[in-house]
Amino acid sequence: MRRYTILGGKVVSDKLRFGHIGCGGIADARLRRWQQIVEKGADIFSIEAPCDVRWEAVQNYAEEIAA
Repeated sequence: MRRYTILGGKVVSDKLRFGHIGCGGIADARLRRWQQIVEKGADIFSIEAPCDVRWEAVQNYAEEIAA
């Protein structure tokens, strides 16, 4: 398992954590691609903070991430 560090050598996570701005339109295509990468065994990142000006889009995207 990979370990990611910050300055000073402090280990903060074994995954890269991302926020995703914009949860409509092209976001669905990006999510599908990320899911394909994970299915191929490269489970090295997680989407932690989706955001959008439309709350409903954020909720739908968060449900997709959780699935």
